[in-house]
Amino acid sequence: MSMYTVRDKCQQVLGFTPEEADVKGKRVKSSRVLAQITSSNFSENEASDEDCIFRARQIIFYLIGCTIFSDNANHLIDVKFLEFLVDLPACSGYSWGSAVLALLYKNLCNAAVPNAIAITGPVALLQVWAWERFRCFAPAVGRFQYNAPLAAR
Repeated sequence: MSMYTVRDKCQQVLGFTPEEADVKGKRVKSSRVLAQITSSNFSENEASDEDCIFRARQIIFYLIGCTIFSDNANHLIDVKFLEFLVDLPACSGYSWGSAVLALLYKNLCNAAVPNAIAITGPVALLQVWAWERFRCFAPAVGRFQYNAPLAAR
């Protein structure tokens, strides 16, 4: 996929075209996507339905690329995720949890090799799992005592 194809795909799905400097191979700089989300004067009341859909796709694309399926440096988002955002109603039917767990397991296996330097991927999920299973690792809960998961407190 060429740089121009990546830029065209971003225009079709996200509603903006990243600059050539913001495209690295098949990935887009997350800072450019975040800048698009935060810099535009967006008002849901005044925006068209198409603009609202573009905005939703931009936010979901950023979250997918920077939290769930982030790269090692967390600064590039693979455009392969755009294919899943074309049809937003169908997007909710995908098994995102299974994909995240598969990635976490793969990264745990990669981190277990002797020459591994670090672990990558959705390690926050592993941290929350450890908090729930091993309460001694969990942060101290303040004055609010309720039955929410530890990560939500």
